[in-house]
Amino acid sequence: MQRLFLLLLFLLPSFCFAQQITISEELSIRNDQQYFLLGKLKDRFLVFRDKHNEYLVQAYDMNMRLSWEKEIELEGKRIDLLDLVSFDDHFYLFYLYRKKGNYFLKMNRYNAGATLVDSTTVWHYKDNPYSPKPQLLFSEDDKKVLVYELIRQTDYKVFAYDIENKARLWDMKFEPAKFNAYRDLYQWVINNKGEAFFAVGLDNRKARKESHRYEIYHCRAGMDKPIIAKVEMQGKLTYDIHFSYDNKNHRLLAAGLYSEKNRGKTNGAFFFLLPDMAHDNSQVSFLSFDLEFMSQIMETKNPNIKGLDNVSIKELILRQDGGVLLVAELAKQYERRMAATNRGYIGRDGSRYIVDYYNDDIFVVSIHPNGQLHWKSILHKKQFSQDDNAVFSSFYLMKTPSTLRFLFNDDIKRENTVSEYVMNGYGEFDRNSVMSTQSQNIQLRFQDAVQFGPADIIVPSERRHRLRLVKIEF
Repeated sequence: MQRLFLLLLFLLPSFCFAQQITISEELSIRNDQQYFLLGKLKDRFLVFRDKHNEYLVQAYDMNMRLSWEKEIELEGKRIDLLDLVSFDDHFYLFYLYRKKGNYFLKMNRYNAGATLVDSTTVWHYKDNPYSPKPQLLFSEDDKKVLVYELIRQTDYKVFAYDIENKARLWDMKFEPAKFNAYRDLYQWVINNKGEAFFAVGLDNRKARKESHRYEIYHCRAGMDKPIIAKVEMQGKLTYDIHFSYDNKNHRLLAAGLYSEKNRGKTNGAFFFLLPDMAHDNSQVSFLSFDLEFMSQIMETKNPNIKGLDNVSIKELILRQDGGVLLVAELAKQYERRMAATNRGYIGRDGSRYIVDYYNDDIFVVSIHPNGQLHWKSILHKKQFSQDDNAVFSSFYLMKTPSTLRFLFNDDIKRENTVSEYVMNGYGEFDRNSVMSTQSQNIQLRFQDAVQFGPADIIVPSERRHRLRLVKIEF
């Protein structure tokens, strides 16, 4: 789930850090379907385990020793566990179940001891001829949830729910004009007040780039239908985009990567914000990538670079002044057909394939609220793995009021070094070694880490179907 970082500008950099590492005992997850790191509730760190219709909560003390475990029972049959969220020393479990031919969306609230406090029916799917497939999206403070479902690839059924007060805020059904879920870029956003925004990019193709635009549907209480605002892309194409809501400055914003001609390559970053949804008054700022910047990322001196490829936006970080940091990563994968091997997977043609994953450099673009470039920085790394869905690759972004920490595995192998980039509000950074995994029997999944304090994170380690929790204190 998304977390927003309010960047404090104009702070002096400080790069003198030490860290303490604590590792839990291992436990088998061979029969687990999934698990969730719930974070710190009171003085324990909780883990929720889904073991195929068996549900278990385990608690660890701050020395990563298992304190207790408790089985959770859920109502109904054909249970579909949707998501969990925690705040104020409670956690909330959302699940779908069937009873007497009807489907129900339920929310259970548990205290820090995993004791059921109350249970609420969030939605009753009356006379539904099919099994619902709702998706959940939480607000920045985790206290509101947006539940949405796309029907027949054309209509949205959506409602917002106040978790803390157990109240539905609003519900709506609408059909976005000319929307194609298979073709268009789109995203939902919910703010801390429970208002929702659906953004869709239309005509994002070379033949119609002059009419490429974004339509944003604003949904809130008291409305029968959404308010629609439009943002013109001024003849540019979208390579990638991410929307976010600035709860401090009360406005929707977007930052992305654009293409001049070929959507296979990006030529720069763009930014726009919507302070007033009632008017189409947003102007898009385009910031082109210079040759030196692209050459450093591509590690080439070729003067004819046409743009960057294999780039994806990982996160937007909101600045206190209303600006934004766009964080992107170079990532690609290749499939190779193997003539004689037991590795890989079998494709439709009956051949066996191996998939190579490359997760390389990170770059950060800082943009002022007026759309002007503040700075941009490149963080070099090289990660390569095979047939693992890149679960040990990429990075975790740890946020404090004055710095960003990019934590990652140097090499994707059983024994490697964990490194970090520490970046301040000016884009200045330092690279440090955090720890070695040699002789520890751990493989860290940084993409699934959880930050539970200003300088503390828990990182799950998976190796040979065994889970360990690694606490890093800076």
